[in-house]
Amino acid sequence: MPIFLTSPAASAEDSEDSEASEESSAAEDSCALSDVYAVVENVTSDYVEPFAGAEDRLNRALEVIVVTYYAAVIKRHAESLLEGILAE
Repeated sequence: MPIFLTSPAASAEDSEDSEASEESSAAEDSCALSDVYAVVENVTSDYVEPFAGAEDRLNRALEVIVVTYYAAVIKRHAESLLEGILAE
């Protein structure tokens, strides 16, 4: 089962209006971890290694950066959801 990374959902005021559009744009706003790998591979496809193994090291580093970024985005979104629950 792939893990999907998505952008934070709309605010509570916009949630009703955005539900329909959220479903239609889900494919545009989400990606699986395997997609991150594929995009990194694509972006670095024309990279010329200065030494053997450099491309693999670069790709792994870029994957770490992208996944870490999305982890921070998801954490912020989770904290926002929690604040909404606690405010009720």
